[in-house]
Amino acid sequence: MAQSSRKFVAHLSILLLLLLFFAGRMPSVLVHIMGVAGSGKTTVAKGVSEALGFTFLEADNFHSEANRDKMASGIPLTDADRLPWLAAIKQHIDGCDRDTGVVLACSALKKSYRTLLYSGLLSVVVVYLDGSYELLRSRMEKRSGHFMPVKLLQSQFDVLEIPSDKEMEDYERENEGGGDRKACRHLLNVGLEQTIQDEIDQVLTFVRDLTVEN
Repeated sequence: MAQSSRKFVAHLSILLLLLLFFAGRMPSVLVHIMGVAGSGKTTVAKGVSEALGFTFLEADNFHSEANRDKMASGIPLTDADRLPWLAAIKQHIDGCDRDTGVVLACSALKKSYRTLLYSGLLSVVVVYLDGSYELLRSRMEKRSGHFMPVKLLQSQFDVLEIPSDKEMEDYERENEGGGDRKACRHLLNVGLEQTIQDEIDQVLTFVRDLTVEN
């Protein structure tokens, strides 16, 4: 393991302990809409949150100006750049009311990032927006006013660790609560070769079916 990766894991472990110590309320469920740039995370997350009446969180709003400037200049963020960003998001999630569901739009491309965001949460639905490089590049070329340039898209694919069923099972095992408190992690892959509304409807059906099952 590279020295930078070891340092990130060490910082992550310390941060997780601090977050778990200071966490207050935590939401009843987190619906995490993830994917690389251009996948439509914000649009899908907003649609889902409005339909469910959940709180919407936009991860981009938690970036520092330094991070924004770096990305706008075409320089990919490092783990060290992302750690304070992820910590701020996690703190905000944990501050939400227990009776409130949260829909988060956040790339969270690496498993270690998701580990941080999900720690201590009992119910998490992970929605991976799955699209090809060509499709997402064409989407990014059509949008304006965003700090993320098209030239950084490949760097996102380079670090992407696609979530898996095994990852969800690992989270459940590692975050089991005492007594009747059982951690639940659910994964949905949403293909982007469909309309945005169809994507939103697919997520809503999945989440509502889980509610009926539980």
